[in-house]
Amino acid sequence: MSLQLLGALLILLSGSFLGWIIALQYLERIKQLKELQSAIDLFNSEVRYTQPILHQALARTAKKLDKPISILFLEAAESLSQKKGHTFNDIWQQKLNNNFKNNYLLKQDKDILQEWGQQIGSSDLEGQRNINNLTLKKLEKLIEQAEVEAEKKVKLIRYSGFLISLTIIILLY
Repeated sequence: MSLQLLGALLILLSGSFLGWIIALQYLERIKQLKELQSAIDLFNSEVRYTQPILHQALARTAKKLDKPISILFLEAAESLSQKKGHTFNDIWQQKLNNNFKNNYLLKQDKDILQEWGQQIGSSDLEGQRNINNLTLKKLEKLIEQAEVEAEKKVKLIRYSGFLISLTIIILLY
């Protein structure tokens, strides 16, 4: 009897845990989108007030961010500082593709970052500020959409993990 109870408890805990892990992906996406928004805002401030070389602005921005977003900016800064004949857009796209699998962002989030990378470094200071501000607005819209989606799905997924576990327990015992 106690072995069955232990098995049921393990099934219940593992199913609930799985539901929490899946739901966490929605919450982590919101967190990373906000971190990207912060990154673009910090980069905008760096460019606006200190007017450093592009790789310096990226490196300074990366130091103020959390992983995995900081890694993206830092790797782009390091590659750009080596000056191997690649444009910022080439480097940014490569680093974005390399780091994309290490986060919870979706393709639409990546598309905005790709667009930002294509435009940075190709205009004057005022143009870059406009690009950054436009990107910030797009990220804000994505954050709002992600929060609405998370509000709908997080509880549902958490409860589903628990209820599926209970169903399995009932079917087995």
